Amino acid sequence: MQIKIISREHKSDELKKFLEEQLNDSNIKLELKKPEEVGETQRTIDPTILVAIVGGTFAILTTLIAALSQKSAQTIIIQKADSSKIEVPANTPLDKIDEYLKRLDGQPIQKIVVK
Repeated sequence: MQIKIISREHKSDELKKFLEEQLNDSNIKLELKKPEEVGETQRTIDPTILVAIVGGTFAILTTLIAALSQKSAQTIIIQKADSSKIEVPANTPLDKIDEYLKRLDGQPIQKIVVK
């Protein structure tokens, strides 16, 4: 699963470095890409988009979202492929994040926005 990670406050390379330090998981690969490479039209503060390539279970995705919430975020927005969204407060415990993710009914996540 390929997920775009967008932050309006942090540059993609800074966010990538932070996540690499926080996550020690071979099931998550982080790459910097140009917006047009991943079909993104939303403007950000830098010309790249961080893309997480996630293989495995919801537990891995929960770990990724928990790490993002530590990066001075107030809200994490999880957007599904059908454009519907789930907003998760950044201080949400891991078990609650799991509950939010289970509500996705197996639909792929397209984007995570850190606010």
